[in-house]
Amino acid sequence: MSELTVVKIGGNVIGDSKTLGSFLKCFTSLKGEKILVHGGGKEVTEMAERLNVDVNIIDGRRITDAS
Repeated sequence: MSELTVVKIGGNVIGDSKTLGSFLKCFTSLKGEKILVHGGGKEVTEMAERLNVDVNIIDGRRITDAS
């Protein structure tokens, strides 16, 4: 079985063309099968704001409470 690498890319990388270019060079150089995942964090934050839901980010992670 071949190795599978899953890489999550954030919106800050996507939003900066120079950083994105460097990232994509590294990503394409990975050996074996790979999957690129984007979390959609900016869209989630925008939706939460439209719904008046508080967004709590701790150490770069969005924390959602029971409400």
